[in-house]
Parts: sequence; C-alpha cells; structure tokens
Amino acid sequence: MSPKPANILLVVGVWGDVTHEDARRSADILAEVLQSRKANVEIVDRGDGEDAVLNRLRAKPRVDSVVFCSRGLADMARRVRLYREFRDTSVFVHTALVPDEEVVFVSKALDPDTCADIFING
Repeated sequence: MSPKPANILLVVGVWGDVTHEDARRSADILAEVLQSRKANVEIVDRGDGEDAVLNRLRAKPRVDSVVFCSRGLADMARRVRLYREFRDTSVFVHTALVPDEEVVFVSKALDPDTCADIFING
C-alpha cells in the first residue's frame, strides 16, 4: 500500500520589492513541483487575511505542512506554530533571503549535495 499524499497549504505573500504577481508565480511553480511528487496542494493568498489561513488549517482534509511563501509572513508562521491544534502540522517559511539574525535548521534527511548547496550558498 502506497503512503497517502501529503496535504500542503501554500500561503502567498510579499516582502520587499517582490510584486504579488511574482510571488504568485513562484508559488504556482512550487505547487507544480509538489504536485509532481504526488502532494495535494492548495494556495491561499495572505491578502485574504490571517483568518482565512487559520480557517483552512482547521478544515478537512487535515493540512500536513503549511508553507508561508515569503519572509514577510514569518510572524504569521510563528503564530501558527504556537497554536496547540496545529502541533502536528509542519510550518515552513520559503524565502529567497534568510534574515541574518535567524538560525537556519537543515534536515539531515536531505541528501548531502543539497545540504552542501545550502551551506555554501547560505
């Protein structure tokens, strides 16, 4: 029996000079890659409000991972992480620029080449 597909919620937002159109295009590309790996993907726009994100996280089917697709959404990601009801949901911030003051955790489950790229390129 094959494992059930992951349910992933992508939350689109902007930060800095990134336009909403560019942010959405980036999320759409990420969604295509995730779907090619058999994940179920739903995209929510940050502009719909934090309540829209929380309501989707509370709805069925259960969300396995939520990916906030902007550094500008880091505070919302931290707030979601604090909700006990979402403790089984993995929370990520997908960003091109990691803030200098943040510690970056890298999973040992990643292949060594990917880890090397992360360590070399920051």
